[in-house]
Amino acid sequence: MQRRSITWRVLTLNLLIVLVLAVVTVTSFGFVARRYMEQNVMEQLVRLAERAEVAALGSPVPALLLPGLPPELEMLSFYFDLNRTFRETLTVLNADYILLDAAADPVVVLPSALLGADPSLKLNIASALELPVGNQPNYGNVEVGGEKYAVVVKQLPRTSPWGVRWLVVYSSLAKLNEMEMAAYKILAVILLGGVLLSMVVSLLLVKRISAPFAVLTKHIQAIAARDFGGKIDFPVDAELAELVGSINSMSEKLEHHDEAQKTFLQNASHDFRTPLMAIGSYAEGIMHKIVEPEEAAGVILDETQRLAHMVEDLLYLSRLTSIEESYDFGPVSLGDVLQSSAAVVQGLAAAQQKQLTVTLPAEKVLVTADEDKLVRAVVNILDNCLRYAEREVTLSLELEAGEQVKIVISDDGPGIPPQDLPHIFTRFFKGAGGQVGLGLAIAASIIERHGGAISAANTSHGAVFAIILPSGR
Repeated sequence: MQRRSITWRVLTLNLLIVLVLAVVTVTSFGFVARRYMEQNVMEQLVRLAERAEVAALGSPVPALLLPGLPPELEMLSFYFDLNRTFRETLTVLNADYILLDAAADPVVVLPSALLGADPSLKLNIASALELPVGNQPNYGNVEVGGEKYAVVVKQLPRTSPWGVRWLVVYSSLAKLNEMEMAAYKILAVILLGGVLLSMVVSLLLVKRISAPFAVLTKHIQAIAARDFGGKIDFPVDAELAELVGSINSMSEKLEHHDEAQKTFLQNASHDFRTPLMAIGSYAEGIMHKIVEPEEAAGVILDETQRLAHMVEDLLYLSRLTSIEESYDFGPVSLGDVLQSSAAVVQGLAAAQQKQLTVTLPAEKVLVTADEDKLVRAVVNILDNCLRYAEREVTLSLELEAGEQVKIVISDDGPGIPPQDLPHIFTRFFKGAGGQVGLGLAIAASIIERHGGAISAANTSHGAVFAIILPSGR
């Protein structure tokens, strides 16, 4: 299956969002704008009808004219006054009017051609009207000849001149439709610009997002090629800062591990070669009868045990770090663990004429642990302290606050070189006077699997190791 790129995902998502917003905007704009414009048109027609009623029909026309004029001239003056009212009113509408008598028939005195009106249109609008009941005006829309008109019908007082009973003010909505289409065109241009702007911003955003990944990929490929020296020095956002820090930390640890492994291989090759050379030399001495067999057998046996111990440590550490290695956890007396560990190295301490002191609290301290592996961890640290101690190694157990216990192992030796402190628990790392570089790594692995922590430091009297374990008391 083809994987989609971040660029494709961001562009698609942004385009989808813009399209959805465009549809919502156009739909809501069309509905709201149409309602607003129709309402505005109707309000203008209502105001126009009220002004027409007051200006032209509010008082009898003959009182406004010279006395003695013929009725036809009076009617003409009436129409002129009414037309002037419509023309003087400031409005965006192309409005016109119709006068109806009590029978709802149009009142026509002068020919429509003189008034600039379409008689058929007025007749069709008049026939489509619903006259209001009462004095409240009636307004709405009518459709004539496929075109919509906004109409206001107002009932006039019975004192209106020449039998005019109804005043109809109407306006075509064609202009409104033109305004709406113009607004849609402007909106389309704005939305198109928004889409283009969104695409440009998305491309810039994707480029900014993907740039750190390219640097990370290049750095990880370098790590895969065992080039651990480079560090990522690239400005990134807060979301990637932790990832960059982790990769740099991983690269640094892998570099230390690689260097330690190379050092171990060099040391291990020497450590393996020395007993093998001794075994081979004494075997040749036996073969050529230049060495006493009993003496040679003792040396061969010692060197063989030394090799076996080295191989056993390697295999044990490999098992500890594998997921297949099982731990038999259960309630264990930590005092018994320390006593057993001291008993294992007591003979070594006596042979080196060094004193091993064990200090335990009066109460019994329980932990959840694998007893054999925990003894192995403590023994490895004791063995390391005995190697560097001058006269004494102390082993003590302390109760800590927060349901924790602390095992402290110290010696009176020269201490650990400061440059070695960060690496002494690293596998294959062997300091000055060390053997294979696996004992402390094994101890650290066991303690970590028990949910504890191990640390080393120097004091004015020598080196001190501290093991923190969760208490089961």
